[in-house]
Amino acid sequence: MTKHVNLNPHHGVAGRHPTREFLDTLSGHSDPGKFGRMFPGLPALKVADAALQELAEAMVDNDELTGDNLNIPAGFTYLGQFIDHDITLDHTSLGEKARDPQATENFRTPSLDLDSIYGSGPDGSPHLYARNLAGGKTKKLLIGRNINVAFGNVQGDFRNDLPRNQEGHAVIGDHRNDENLIVAQTHLSFLKFHNTVIDLLAGEGVPEEDQFNEARMLVTWHYQWMVLHDFLGRLTMTGIVDKILHDGRKFYRFKKHPYMPVEFSGAAYRLGHSMVRQTYDYNRV
Repeated sequence: MTKHVNLNPHHGVAGRHPTREFLDTLSGHSDPGKFGRMFPGLPALKVADAALQELAEAMVDNDELTGDNLNIPAGFTYLGQFIDHDITLDHTSLGEKARDPQATENFRTPSLDLDSIYGSGPDGSPHLYARNLAGGKTKKLLIGRNINVAFGNVQGDFRNDLPRNQEGHAVIGDHRNDENLIVAQTHLSFLKFHNTVIDLLAGEGVPEEDQFNEARMLVTWHYQWMVLHDFLGRLTMTGIVDKILHDGRKFYRFKKHPYMPVEFSGAAYRLGHSMVRQTYDYNRV
């Protein structure tokens, strides 16, 4: 039975209360940079081709009605892709990796901070933000318009696309979020969410100079809650998230700066590729 953990920060006890000695045990790894290894001494996995073929065949969805995971909505596959792009980005070429695998760097912060949405903020990434024609500080993110196409008779002024330049490239904090329609629309939903929160804060009388930072904080908190209590809860064994929140980390350690384990980004989290389904139902606009 899963032990109940009080996660409400307003009353009672929230999460675990680590001692100094316990925190010291989490400092066993030096800071490897933005990418690192949790198990540097672990030998490489070697699997026979026959076992890999058997695994591949088991992953094929042969029944569209019963083959899909009914506990994980179809869109969660691409929410997972969006999360991946928010915490990992490696510009290292394959040649450089072959010469020096330890030189791989993460150009994303390994935390759920939505830097793929906000970039460096209105000052550092002004191309991501709508111009405030009223003369005030820029607060809203750019939203693009759909083009009119004959296919599906999509006609009208729909603001349901990512902002794009004249070449059609998405003007967003991470170009990978335009790889397919569903992850692009997931990115768009966060743009719209932020802009809606700006309107709500303005309606509540929050000073204009405080609206952007307040909106980003609220959007990020909702995103983090969703990842921790909905997304991870669906992917893992029942109760495992509460157990880690209560007992703390067991293997992932660092001295000062969190890093992205390659065992996670390059191996474990690749489970998302196996979640792609045979068919999807898209909204025509």
